[in-house]
Amino acid sequence: MLLLASRAPAQLADPVAAYLDRGRQLTLVYCQSCHLYPDPDVLDKKTWANGTMRRMAPLFGTARIDLDRRPDGMILKEAHLFPPEPILPIADWKAMWDYILDAAPEQALPQGPRGPIQPDTPMFEVQVLSDPAVAPAVTLVKIESKRRRLLLGDGEKRAVHEFDGEGHRLSSTQVASPPVSWARDGDKAYVSLIGSIFPSDEKSGEIVVFRPGEKGWSVDPLIRGLKRPVDCVPVDLNRDGRPELVVAQFGNYLGRLSWFEMQAGAEPVEHPLLELPGGTCSEIIDYNHDGRPDVVTLMGQAREGIFLFENMGGGDFATVPLVQLPPVYGSTYFEFADFNGDGFPDLLAVNGDNGEYPSPFKKYHGIRIYLNDGRFHFKEAWFFPMNGAFKAVARDFDGDGDLDIAAISFFPDYGRSPEESFVYLENRGNLQFTASSIPAATSGRWLTMDAADLDGDGDIDLVLGSFIAGPRSIPIPAELEKAWAGNKVAALILRNRRAQK
Repeated sequence: MLLLASRAPAQLADPVAAYLDRGRQLTLVYCQSCHLYPDPDVLDKKTWANGTMRRMAPLFGTARIDLDRRPDGMILKEAHLFPPEPILPIADWKAMWDYILDAAPEQALPQGPRGPIQPDTPMFEVQVLSDPAVAPAVTLVKIESKRRRLLLGDGEKRAVHEFDGEGHRLSSTQVASPPVSWARDGDKAYVSLIGSIFPSDEKSGEIVVFRPGEKGWSVDPLIRGLKRPVDCVPVDLNRDGRPELVVAQFGNYLGRLSWFEMQAGAEPVEHPLLELPGGTCSEIIDYNHDGRPDVVTLMGQAREGIFLFENMGGGDFATVPLVQLPPVYGSTYFEFADFNGDGFPDLLAVNGDNGEYPSPFKKYHGIRIYLNDGRFHFKEAWFFPMNGAFKAVARDFDGDGDLDIAAISFFPDYGRSPEESFVYLENRGNLQFTASSIPAATSGRWLTMDAADLDGDGDIDLVLGSFIAGPRSIPIPAELEKAWAGNKVAALILRNRRAQK
């Protein structure tokens, strides 16, 4: 609700302008104390008023959350996250609110121009994976090329299903909660069990170890009591000859990025890197070639962006922001890839999370390439608008020596561009790409994806995982939801046709 309901008469124009400018100055002070400043035009008036500002109010102490009715209420109480009294005068809060609603557009700003997406790429042959034992609630997709195996995490049945390269199910292993990441370390794998799929700060997540056995996998607990862990990377950070684990606890209001030190015969010891929610995925790189592995992590909540944690030795790390974004961008994935062939790793980054509350599509959602200047400074060089973009991977799919991109959307515009559910971007050189899709693009709702050689023919295949119970924060046609419930497509295997040519 706009507290300053109408413009003042002409003789009060200056006081009104002064009042709104005071609101602007207050937003610069308070908003930037926690994250990069979001200009008011990043959201429309309705979304600011009914969504973002109302969710911010408890953090300012100007509204209350009934924590007694929440499963994670005691955890939030103990964190003292929500002030018992306003941290600023109510008049200042109203001035901030009025400034934002005055400056925000009535309608969400449209995306910029985007070339056509051809409906049927010749690059892939589609195989539907529909197995009665696997729900269309896939939370993990992992291709293990050496073994020609596919692992699917099932969020509904709380299981990891293993398939051969032809798509035949070999085994199903039960776990305590939805599995969301799989990281190999020799003959075992570290698996993140998120606890709660949907936003929560409950300590119900864990890291478990999968080991091969005569009749499938055995599962052993390793780290318990985590807040929605979504990523786990084994790496020898302290060079003691055994791997540590870099674990991202996405959480909700709370969360943490940490590394866990493994000790023989004792519980892992946690060393926090960043005490904030939103850790999404990490990559390991020795960026300065000093022999110590560094950590680069995408933060998709609060202080959103991509951050380098430089390994200083002795268990100490220095935090260096590489890319910083306003907290509404909805970052979901990144990876390193050298797009211009200069020998320096560039960044492929994706943002399109649109699930917190109903809101229009956003002009800044899509896929970006940030080029590395050789000194680990990154500058945006390419942007592909894509509503609800959720993951993108860079691989040489067509075998011509450069990097193409495959991308999925979890929140596409089903009404106007349903083909953006899956997009293949073929590299034409100089950061020019042509876009195409597949006729089966809307046969599922794609939450996750992996790219590797599944069938052993020497080229890169794709597997898309469908999670149809996701947030209904965007318009989804009723006939499409009915089709998803009926066809029960858990995944699509996109077999690369290059080897057939």
